[in-house]
Amino acid sequence: MGKIQIASEEKRKRILLEARRLFAEKGFHAVSIPEIVRASGVSTGTVYNNFSSKEDLAREIYRTSRIELERRVELRVNKEATAYKKLCAVIDSFLELAEINYDLIAFLFLSESSEFFKKPASVFDLPTGKIILRIFSEGIEQLDIKPGNLPNKVCAFYGILLMAIKTNFTNQSNDPLPPTRYKDIRRRVWSASFI
Repeated sequence: MGKIQIASEEKRKRILLEARRLFAEKGFHAVSIPEIVRASGVSTGTVYNNFSSKEDLAREIYRTSRIELERRVELRVNKEATAYKKLCAVIDSFLELAEINYDLIAFLFLSESSEFFKKPASVFDLPTGKIILRIFSEGIEQLDIKPGNLPNKVCAFYGILLMAIKTNFTNQSNDPLPPTRYKDIRRRVWSASFI
């Protein structure tokens, strides 16, 4: 790989990271291409050489962020045997990622993806939605989880988890959450998902 191609990849990554940060902070519509250019330190031409539009840039950020999150979650979940432990692994993955990269979680879940996607996603189309659905289905089959309305259970799980993330990480200091806080969040998410 030549020096020009490496430099080009670095610029693309910088554009993606800075645009994600700006979109997470301000919202998609409140961010302009000139702001992204300033924040990433590249030219307007470089942005448009890599992305055809702001919407195209946002969709690419969503795609790459989703892959990163799903990879992290899947690695943790695959190490666990029970539905409870697997769901705790999902919760811990989200919380740990929110501690080190809040922009990624905020962009994927707390911003309006309908601003740059034509069709709104269902809860099962959300990042990790299929993983969580699979865990709930397995848990019901193994009698670890009470049978019930699966979409409602998954929505409750996401809702409480995302509210906990928003509450604990918006305007946070850089201090990690204490382990007791993780335990409390796990307990609340677990309880809410099994009503």
